[in-house]
Amino acid sequence: MLHSIRNLYLYTWANLVAALGTTTLSILVFSFAIPLAIFGATVAAGWREQRGAGKSVKEIIKSSILRWQTLIPSTIYLVAWAGLLGWSLTNTVYKDHEALLARIRNLDAENKGLNNENEQLKAAPPKTVMRTLPAPKPEEKCFMENIVRPGPQTVPAAKSSLETFIYCNYERKAPLALGVEYDKPPLSYGPIEFPDGRTPLIDINAREKSIVFIIHSPSILPFQPFLVTAYGRESDPPCATQMRITLINPEQ
Repeated sequence: MLHSIRNLYLYTWANLVAALGTTTLSILVFSFAIPLAIFGATVAAGWREQRGAGKSVKEIIKSSILRWQTLIPSTIYLVAWAGLLGWSLTNTVYKDHEALLARIRNLDAENKGLNNENEQLKAAPPKTVMRTLPAPKPEEKCFMENIVRPGPQTVPAAKSSLETFIYCNYERKAPLALGVEYDKPPLSYGPIEFPDGRTPLIDINAREKSIVFIIHSPSILPFQPFLVTAYGRESDPPCATQMRITLINPEQ
């Protein structure tokens, strides 16, 4: 529960920073550190005079904070930030909700297809099959699934990201070329991530709407997924439409 709440607030802050077109460091410096420094300098300017008038340190600080020149700007400032954070939180929850609904619709469609196939199998008359040859080798296929995420804080210009999970039902030994095509040009790409902490050794050739990874190692193992990430300039990220895996040394 706490982990989910923490991730929600991290995505909310990342969305807000991206929407403002700035960075966390800029917000901390120009929105908090400098105003506090100005307030401190203002208090320090009249410190000696007020101390000479017999005021205590507590009275000086209290009068500096409670005067209207401080209260009104501070109130407006806090209300504005509260509104921005509330908007970003609502927007983040809405986007996550849309992504979840899309996943549910896809799963429902897959379940309906499986149920139809199951009913057809039940309705079909029993068959007796005699084989004198080995069963044919299953068709070698690769699959991919796109998941939309908010833009990461580490890429300030990215307003969204697309994680494409790819796996195959067969082994492909390195070296090989992995090509992924998108429906629109991505802002940039993240690294390929393999399971079990395996670190890939790759070369990258990025084009307008596609990218080719030359994977020197490791090999792609059957049913072990790996992740390709692309970042988008808009809230709607580029969508991976197709991918290809080509052996560099076909004799392998």
